[in-house]
Amino acid sequence: MTRGFWRISMKKFAVAVLASSMCLAAGFSLEVDRNEIAPGQNDPAIEFINYTGPSATVSTAAEIRGIGSALSGAAVQTGTGGAVTAGSRSRYFLIHAVDPSTATGLDADILVIGADATVDHIDNIRRILSGYLSAAYGYTEKDAATLATFVTIYNAVYRGKIDIFKARYKPVVTGYLTAESVGLSVRYSDWPGKTQIVIPLSDPRLAGTISSINTTLLTDKAVVDKIREDGGDGTQLRKDMVELKEDERDAAQKRAALAQEEAAAARAIEQQKKLEAEAAGREAEKARKDAETAKKEADKAARDAEAAQQKAAASPE
Repeated sequence: MTRGFWRISMKKFAVAVLASSMCLAAGFSLEVDRNEIAPGQNDPAIEFINYTGPSATVSTAAEIRGIGSALSGAAVQTGTGGAVTAGSRSRYFLIHAVDPSTATGLDADILVIGADATVDHIDNIRRILSGYLSAAYGYTEKDAATLATFVTIYNAVYRGKIDIFKARYKPVVTGYLTAESVGLSVRYSDWPGKTQIVIPLSDPRLAGTISSINTTLLTDKAVVDKIREDGGDGTQLRKDMVELKEDERDAAQKRAALAQEEAAAARAIEQQKKLEAEAAGREAEKARKDAETAKKEADKAARDAEAAQQKAAASPE
């Protein structure tokens, strides 16, 4: 794979994205807060150490993204809870861990880098993730790349912190995680056989939308504080994420508006059905009364006929 060196550093940067959810029919909205959070002055930046020696083979960016897209078959809802997997356990393996029956905690996708994997540059891990996110959830190449970068930083920040993952995610996710492998080491030599990259998922009902991935968790303060500016990269990364979250907000508002329209239409249909039922009830009542009147008239006619017969029989010829 293509090798090189990539680092994120920042001298003066902060951003906070506050998310508030509004449950309405089939979706919820996210609000973006552009206020900045001052990073910790003594907190070192995330610096990924990549292999820089000679390369035996070179893969194109498209080929590397293809590794991720080939894993997208795992992103299928089981409906009964559990996990769907794809790929090779010895190289690149994806676990789609979703449990609709559990209300507490988050679902997640887990990218496992196996012992025989040859990835040795952070850019290529991000390409694999980007290819997966595009194929599995329909993200644009730009949005997928932004998310992939945040996913790697998020996993580097929480590398080995199994208790945090257990507190945030459902058992269907944490059952696959180990303290030795969870998250992403900053050193390439630690990646093969020792990496479980966790991708937090949103509500399963939003799968396939721009809100498929839980961006609120990916942009928590601990992650944002690690994004330090180096030649403008940190600033651009921030802008890309803010734009993505604004797109999330717009899409959520459209879903909310559509849900309101559908609810209004459903109420109108229900009201129409109620009016029709009331009209049918009135018609049924009228038919019942008409039947009673007809029966009374028939009974009277029968009595009159019987009386006429009796009178005729009693009369002399």
